[in-house]
Amino acid sequence: MVRTISVKFVYYHLINEFIDHVLKRGERLEDLMNKTDEMANEADQFRRGATKLKNAMWWKNIRLMIILAVVVIVSFVVNNRLIGTEI
Repeated sequence: MVRTISVKFVYYHLINEFIDHVLKRGERLEDLMNKTDEMANEADQFRRGATKLKNAMWWKNIRLMIILAVVVIVSFVVNNRLIGTEI
């Protein structure tokens, strides 16, 4: 009878430990899921910011090319007029 009670106590103790471990693991999985969602949101924000930056740099490059082309054309026209020849 004493042995039966001690065996039941051991099983009860082991089951309680197992349940505690499962609950802790569940909490860790929940934390991991929250961190995963947070990282996904941050990655989406980063992607949107990178796209905006890429577009801004592209437009800046285009404006620079246009300005450079206008300067070259104007200098060519002015140079030709100073020399007295036409294109």
